[in-house]
Amino acid sequence: MNPFTRRICALTILSATGVATSGQAQDQNQAARRAASDKVVEDFDGADKNRDNRLSLEEFLFNRGPMQVAKRDFLLFDQDADGFLSPVEFSALPTVIEPRFRGPMPDPMVALVDSFVAALDKALGNWNQNAKRKLDAEGFLTAISERFPNQLIGLGVGEADPDGDGKVTRDEAHRFLEILLGVRRNDGKLLREPGGRVVNYMLFLHADLNQNGVIDRAEFLERSSAGKDAAEEFDATNRDGVGGLSLEEWSTLPRGMTDPIADFRQMDTNFDAYVDSAELLAGTPEWKRSMAKSVFPGFDLDRDGRLTLSEYRVTMQANMILPWHRELVDQDGGGLTTAEFRFERRLFPLLVYIYFRRLDTNSNGVLDPTEFAFKTVVADEFFTLDEDGANWKSLFRFDEHPACGSPAVSPDGKQLAFDAWPIENKMAPPCMS
Repeated sequence: MNPFTRRICALTILSATGVATSGQAQDQNQAARRAASDKVVEDFDGADKNRDNRLSLEEFLFNRGPMQVAKRDFLLFDQDADGFLSPVEFSALPTVIEPRFRGPMPDPMVALVDSFVAALDKALGNWNQNAKRKLDAEGFLTAISERFPNQLIGLGVGEADPDGDGKVTRDEAHRFLEILLGVRRNDGKLLREPGGRVVNYMLFLHADLNQNGVIDRAEFLERSSAGKDAAEEFDATNRDGVGGLSLEEWSTLPRGMTDPIADFRQMDTNFDAYVDSAELLAGTPEWKRSMAKSVFPGFDLDRDGRLTLSEYRVTMQANMILPWHRELVDQDGGGLTTAEFRFERRLFPLLVYIYFRRLDTNSNGVLDPTEFAFKTVVADEFFTLDEDGANWKSLFRFDEHPACGSPAVSPDGKQLAFDAWPIENKMAPPCMS
């Protein structure tokens, strides 16, 4: 057995951790990772017939199962496109070991963070050339907010200055951008694994009704989608038996993580290492279908009519850290604005901003129904009609106050009183016409 291969694979798998664990669970996890590493090494060395520490297509295909699937996987996981699979690339294959132990793949969300870090360095006087320089925390947050007006509402200094010393280091700024872009949640915990899986944070947020960052027993029983087995599942998952489920414990549940890489492979029914719009729609569950219909062209960055794995991993449906499927409302009929493009608890504002920009394919600053599915508020309207229900005629529509109720007609039939509320003020006094 090739010792170099063993060393590389072991280091890759043992270091490819996402959400951390602790205590006995951590020991068990490390033992399982070592077993997974041994399995990868064994499979790789068994295929590496010429012992050059890389797999050619011919070596990889031998005894690999359905030929078209294996050829597609070779294309997907040959990350540097050099025509060979290295031990690290091989360790990322989902067909070798279980998903939680897969080796790393280049993450397009990390690349997105890096692009923002580079822009921030430039805006702050080439900060990367003097990485030890610290900035005033309040001033730093103000500078970021000015670059993205109305996007950072609800975020405080704590996310940018976690140690509370009033200063922001470049590392803290990097971490802050990861929070803004959904790579980490607000307390800094990672929401993505190097192997490609993503925490199903949307469902975690749904269950965490009191928003305290853990899911207690009552919340789990009511909102976790566990059904009749909820109590048993909670007890089994709450390993320390204390309080509620942490993010780490939640992530061990089968539905606690999503696997965009596995989803992409399943959607790619013609095995060309791409997913086109038809494959995307056919392979998307009904409850995500509205998101799938909005993927093209905005998320197809090279506009070739199909998605690479990297392009897919940045789509909303592959990154379920917020309820992107929730139906939003256009309050005034003028299209969905950035102010209306809001999801639960105003988390990850830069990611929300980027998604809006990609969906806004005509770049007019609002989303229309062809770009993203949403509801439009239609103002209540009063009509007159004959006693037999015929001859409908519009009498009055209060566009500035679209929500009307409690109509009452005066005894002489000449006046109509009703309650009405403007869009921005649900407690407006009654109006009369």
